[in-house]
Amino acid sequence: MRLRDIFGFALAMVALCWVVVASAQQPPPTAPTQTSAQILAARTPDLPQGYAIRQSIALHKKTYGIDGTLEVLEDAHVTPALQKAMWRVTADPRFVLADNDPHRALIEKDPLRMAHVRLVTHDGRILFEDKFVWPLAEIEVAPLTNGGNPVIFVTTDNTTSFGSYKGTATRLLEFHRAGAKAGDKDRAPAYASIGEDPKPALLIRSQKSDWRLAKNARGEDVIHLINAYPDVNGNINDFIIEYSTIAADEGGWNMRTYTGRGVWEPQEAWPPAAKFP
Repeated sequence: MRLRDIFGFALAMVALCWVVVASAQQPPPTAPTQTSAQILAARTPDLPQGYAIRQSIALHKKTYGIDGTLEVLEDAHVTPALQKAMWRVTADPRFVLADNDPHRALIEKDPLRMAHVRLVTHDGRILFEDKFVWPLAEIEVAPLTNGGNPVIFVTTDNTTSFGSYKGTATRLLEFHRAGAKAGDKDRAPAYASIGEDPKPALLIRSQKSDWRLAKNARGEDVIHLINAYPDVNGNINDFIIEYSTIAADEGGWNMRTYTGRGVWEPQEAWPPAAKFP
């Protein structure tokens, strides 16, 4: 081999060694990092088509036994102004929208979807969901508990466009603080029921029914309800009136009712506490 060839071969070997060493010193490629918003979005379940989140309440394990968010989903066409105009007036937006309102044409082509309420855990699971048959709903933290278990009011607007019994229906969504410790299994909330009745208790607010939060003689939180309806076994113009008290009772709920004759409407003064058992 000639001297020039030997020199060229040596240079090639030196260059190859440099490439190998340099490659070994480079750190391996890292995966792209995600922002907190991207991680949260990945954990949030998709909204059903045509829906938007109208209202939400953040839930924390120390208080509610679970980390997550309680959400109300409504049709995306329901604006805050339309919600306000429809609430306790009508379930049909055509009764409150002007003929030239652009929302009217959209809703006539694509009628309002029914409202949902759902609980989404911090890791994106839907732990509780209720799909209503009415387009409007709202949630509100209730200032009462059942043995330390917190309650959130879930209200649907069941208003038709006529009748004395149109109005809202409120359910008591009860959370279990038994899961308040770190590592405890999440427990889905459930609607409160009265006694052995499996159906959820409903607080009705209409032209003949209403309810208020109150305190009993021991200073405990209770719910007072009033309900008037025609006496179907007597004169059609005679009404029966019920005064009821709902209270937490050793982990459950009970209701005591006094029944008499009479009628009540919202424009009247609220009955004195002594009327309620």
